[in-house]
Amino acid sequence: MIGKFLVPNNKQFWLRGIVLLALPLCGNANLPCLSLAPGITTTSQQLDASGKLCLQTFFKQGDLIEGNYTSLAKLDLVTVDHQYIRQLSGNGNEFIFTVPQSDNYQLIMNGQPNQSFTLTWQTTPANTPKAYKLISPELIKLEQTLLTNKDTSVFWHKIAEQGTPLIEPYDENNVIMTFLWRGELNNIKIFGSPTGDHDDLYHLANSDVWFRSYIVPKTTRYSYQLAPNIPITAKPIAQQRHAIVATAQQDPLNPHFYPSDGVDKFHRESYVELADAPVQFGIKAEINSPKGSLTQHKFKSHILNNERGITIYWPANIKALPPDDLNLVILFDSRQYQQKTAIINIMNNLIAHKKITPTILVMLDTLDSQTRSQELPPYSTKLADCLATELLPWLKHQHIDVKPNNTVIAGSSFGGLASSYIAFLYPQYFPKVLSLSGSYWWGPKNHTGEWLSEQFAQQSPKAIKFYLNAGLFEGNLLASNRHFSNILRAKGYTYFYHETASGHDYLHWQGEFAEGLQYLLNAHH
Repeated sequence: MIGKFLVPNNKQFWLRGIVLLALPLCGNANLPCLSLAPGITTTSQQLDASGKLCLQTFFKQGDLIEGNYTSLAKLDLVTVDHQYIRQLSGNGNEFIFTVPQSDNYQLIMNGQPNQSFTLTWQTTPANTPKAYKLISPELIKLEQTLLTNKDTSVFWHKIAEQGTPLIEPYDENNVIMTFLWRGELNNIKIFGSPTGDHDDLYHLANSDVWFRSYIVPKTTRYSYQLAPNIPITAKPIAQQRHAIVATAQQDPLNPHFYPSDGVDKFHRESYVELADAPVQFGIKAEINSPKGSLTQHKFKSHILNNERGITIYWPANIKALPPDDLNLVILFDSRQYQQKTAIINIMNNLIAHKKITPTILVMLDTLDSQTRSQELPPYSTKLADCLATELLPWLKHQHIDVKPNNTVIAGSSFGGLASSYIAFLYPQYFPKVLSLSGSYWWGPKNHTGEWLSEQFAQQSPKAIKFYLNAGLFEGNLLASNRHFSNILRAKGYTYFYHETASGHDYLHWQGEFAEGLQYLLNAHH
């Protein structure tokens, strides 16, 4: 067996013959747990005849643990007394988490019988907090109380009854929204704050109260997570974000979260919808709406040199519908939209209420985050070529042959950017674009950014119709969407651009998806 550990100067040493210490029982009496000696951060093992294995090691509170493993097994983190903490598998073969408290932990692997694998991780220590400023009347009052009485139980009882975030009046159009966390921490951030960044919560007067307040519109609809005890890291920005993701979780004081079937608190997001937030059409299942059906497929691309899953939504009674009346929508990030939005209800209800004519929805899987970040930005024309010359012919073999003018290509974030570029290259096949929080800020290496906006500005307008949406809480992405829409206007494109009091999340994308389809597919909208 080979092991690796990290020493203070970050050099790595390889060890042979790792010492396996005691064999405490894990989960049941038939599954021994191998204890790794302190300092070991790589181990090569084999699952038992039932496809299971338990490894035990010590982690320190607040530390960031990043790792990977060479198998297709399921990996869970549990306590030594068998209390489930979180699922680590689910993002390919990579995992990242922060340690809730200093203790021994068990890593439980479930896979194929006698399967071999290597598990490797590294540790980064926790971060520190910052100073604060109060704008919440409730917290200003609490700060004064804390001068003579350190007991915060009355405050927390009130918060538990009403839930978080704390909402207080500000003016005719806005409110004060305050995020809260209770406990002893090194630090805590809002993962996806109203500034468009991942902001620190402040520590109130050495109490157990952590907070951050914002002035937001009364129309706000917004999802977020809270990330306590984020480790210190001097790594690049993208990897610092991984440190936040490792500990980001639903707000324990907010009763509203999605998806409802999220496997644990790390796979759920909390949300807030203020009273004046716009109504989202069709997100609830309706008894009187005929239900469409779903089929699963595999699609192999020679251009991209990979294979992905495709889910197709077929409207109810499709065989009785005239082919010329059908629409086609091609959407990126299939799994995320099916797990995090009510997209199937939306399709059923849009069609049932005659907001759009019957529409086939083709949802393309994203293989993993790395492939997504390579395929969707326009580093090359490969993705566009794939959709135009491979996917459309493949769809014809599935008996989907829709007129180009009835075809929409749609996506969010990088998916919105990709949709716009694909239409730019092949407007004869994809003349309608639904872009939600499109990443128009993107630029290739050694470029200042907003590369696609430059392409649209430099060339004659093409026959493309756009629906664009961006959230007020999306920082630089909002600015790049405004710039892109200005270019479309200057070049004479047909488009609709809409901003909402929201963030970079599926909670608001699902509503805008319904609005966008109505604009693009309903001639009377």
